[in-house]
Order: sequence, then C-alpha cells, then structure tokens
Amino acid sequence: MELPDSVKTLGDACFKYCSNLSEFKFTPSITAIPKECFMGCNFTSLTVPKHIKLIDTSAYYGNYGLKKIILLNPTVKIGEDGFFTDCMSIGTAGPITYDEAGKAKYDYDFCYA
Repeated sequence: MELPDSVKTLGDACFKYCSNLSEFKFTPSITAIPKECFMGCNFTSLTVPKHIKLIDTSAYYGNYGLKKIILLNPTVKIGEDGFFTDCMSIGTAGPITYDEAGKAKYDYDFCYA
C-alpha cells in the first residue's frame, strides 16, 4: 500500500486486522507507527525507514509470518510488544546487527509462542 504524500500521520489501529495488507510504503512526513497500527496484518518482512522515530505498543502484533525486520534508524524507539508478541516466526531477543552504512537489522529465524 502506498499513501499520498499529503498523509502526515497515522492513527492508532488504523490498519488493524487488514489481513490482506502485506506491504506498506511510508511517506517521508510520517515519523511514528502508532499503537496497534498493523496488528493482525500479513507482513512477512519489513523495512522501517530512517525517518521513523517510534514504533509504538503492539504496532505489528499478530503478524504471524513476520520473519525479517530491517530498521534503517538505529535509534528508533520501540514500544512494548512493538514486534515480538504474537509474531510467531520471530525470536524474542535475537541480535541487532548493523551493515556498513550503519543500518540496523533484525533478522530472526526461529519461532516463539
């Protein structure tokens, strides 16, 4: 999904349970992913852009197929259960790694319940 550049913010739970949603392109003016924004969607991997400064509580809760997260902002704040609760394909506390350009990467291969 791609929103027009005129969209400046997202509301809490705005895409909650949109089970057909598996891709999303953030406009440059969006700096936060609010509470439960993508709860119950169908992401398998995500790249969070550098301009995102906050991933709030349960933003990606219930994305059962989520296996890979790349954070392009190494200082992004992640709220409680931002990714890890009920994302069955992601481990609970795997390593954060950085590439040559300083980009943070989360890459998990195992499941937790």
